[in-house]
Amino acid sequence: VRDCRERWEDYIDFEALHSLGITDYDPQACVTRRSIFAYDVSAWTKSNVTGRIEEWLLRYERSSSDLWFDGVSMAPWMLALDTDYMALGEEWACDGLSRESMSLPESRSLRKHGFDYTAFKTLGVQFSDYGRIQPYVATCSSVAKVLHFDGGMRPWHLDRFDKMPPVCVLPVSLQEQQWKWSRRVKVYCEETTFISCAEVWWRYISEDTACALKDFNKEWQAHEEMWLDHQLDAEEVVWVAQREAVDKMQEDDQERWFREEDKLKDKRRLRFRQRWGSDEGASWRARRD
Repeated sequence: VRDCRERWEDYIDFEALHSLGITDYDPQACVTRRSIFAYDVSAWTKSNVTGRIEEWLLRYERSSSDLWFDGVSMAPWMLALDTDYMALGEEWACDGLSRESMSLPESRSLRKHGFDYTAFKTLGVQFSDYGRIQPYVATCSSVAKVLHFDGGMRPWHLDRFDKMPPVCVLPVSLQEQQWKWSRRVKVYCEETTFISCAEVWWRYISEDTACALKDFNKEWQAHEEMWLDHQLDAEEVVWVAQREAVDKMQEDDQERWFREEDKLKDKRRLRFRQRWGSDEGASWRARRD
């Protein structure tokens, strides 16, 4: 799917390509998304597309400077295919619905397509010092055939984030339904309704499926780490007090104390290996950092 919100030059360093004598590509070409694609296996094999992708990866590895940026898979894919594909309509690749923010080129595209300060303010959009915006604003959802929830803010993980989730234009097929969060803004002077992208997800997911997606192992992760830190802090306090006391001991008592301390170190190393998968006897504070 061709996506003209971003261009090849947003991903590829064309000066680096030109230094290698490669001048056959258009920096202003639209990015080719891979959210959904169908391919003819025999044609793919005959054209050696996989080999061409691997060749670009080898060029990147051998190059003295980065040929592309923002990931290592998008650019070689585009360079290998170039224009050798048939484009699907944009409605087949409405992506980014779980992303935390939009890049500068993406936010610039919104501004060029009718979003003014009032619209952004109504949606709760915040700008970074580098032009990125949060939350992600999806305008493709109105008539999309496929909604792609790619990114870290998955609908079933939103409780981990202290951020506003992505917002979507209300799909035409869901116009009559009620929503917990919605905002109406003017885009090119026409009113458009936005809703939380996650709410669209939950309209199609049963409670049993939602429960199956829940990550129970990570639910207690923050508490487990805090408890471990408190335990190790307490142990360090005890250890410091013991070191101060040993300085006041007689020589025989010191030797006995050091033998006991060596045994405790062995126990601590064992616990480190179990916790961190390491055989090194580094201090726990260095490990934690």
